[in-house]
Amino acid sequence: RSCRTARVDLRAFELAIAMRRRDPAALADALAAEADPEIGADGPSQVSALVAAGAIRGSALGQSDAAEDLYRRALVGGPSSDGARPALRALVGLLTAGGRTGEAAAILEGALAMTPAGQEPAQGGAAFETWVRESLVSFYADELGETGRAIAHQRRLVAMAPADVNRRIRLCDLD
Repeated sequence: RSCRTARVDLRAFELAIAMRRRDPAALADALAAEADPEIGADGPSQVSALVAAGAIRGSALGQSDAAEDLYRRALVGGPSSDGARPALRALVGLLTAGGRTGEAAAILEGALAMTPAGQEPAQGGAAFETWVRESLVSFYADELGETGRAIAHQRRLVAMAPADVNRRIRLCDLD
């Protein structure tokens, strides 16, 4: 175990054994260990490993608390970065499935506030903002009963795509 962090071959062997044995717990542990700072993996690799470990913990093992912790660890570098977006989506899905919509909305508000201004569409900035705002509108208007907070996000959605009739209709429904 002491050589594990320094030896890529041992870590790869551990992953291979876990997959061969079809042991989801061992696989999740091995993936989560890949995010260990001592290993020296770059940020996106760490995030990917944590998201994969979280997906295994949350789905195959039914350990939503452990999955939530892994997704939150993946978001430490900032929830709006490209690499962290899968973790953000998974965490929001996990929270809403658990009836914690208010907490999910707060996380999305934080991610929206941290999104770099003028992010290029090629980087997924517009699609990301659309997903976050549509989710917030749904959470506030449909689940939390806070229509006033939903209206601001819906107005921004209309401003982003003025020709989109569905967005205009939703805005009228909210007003």
